[in-house]
Amino acid sequence: MRAKGGERVFISYARQDSILAAELANALRGVGFDPWLYAEQLRPGDRWLSEVEKALENAEFVVAIITPHSSKSEMVQRELEHALVANRYIVPVYAGESLDDSDSILPWILKRVRRVSLESAADSTDLDGAARQIRTALEEFNTARPVS
Repeated sequence: MRAKGGERVFISYARQDSILAAELANALRGVGFDPWLYAEQLRPGDRWLSEVEKALENAEFVVAIITPHSSKSEMVQRELEHALVANRYIVPVYAGESLDDSDSILPWILKRVRRVSLESAADSTDLDGAARQIRTALEEFNTARPVS
């Protein structure tokens, strides 16, 4: 889908980074995205794994929040592998301290793609700037890919 606004974006993150994910989701809404966070979308009794898979299938692209927590999260790893198999565009957002790649279980391909870096997750202007960078990256991607 090539809509100018309202693109569905799946946000992949570790549970320990849920506050940052919620703040980034709000910033993404501010630039016209429709983000999906499991903490906001899942209800008690939902079959969470099937709901996550459905959300990944329905997403137009994925934002992966990369932190020391997410780099060791098996669920984040599964989400990103699913996104890669589904041929989803992934924008890695590196937050906070630098990562020790030797401990990371994330797909190696994420080290080879353009990323967005957050200097300070607590700075809302940094999150707004990250959201604008993600918007620009998606527009560039949509311009570069052939129309199907």
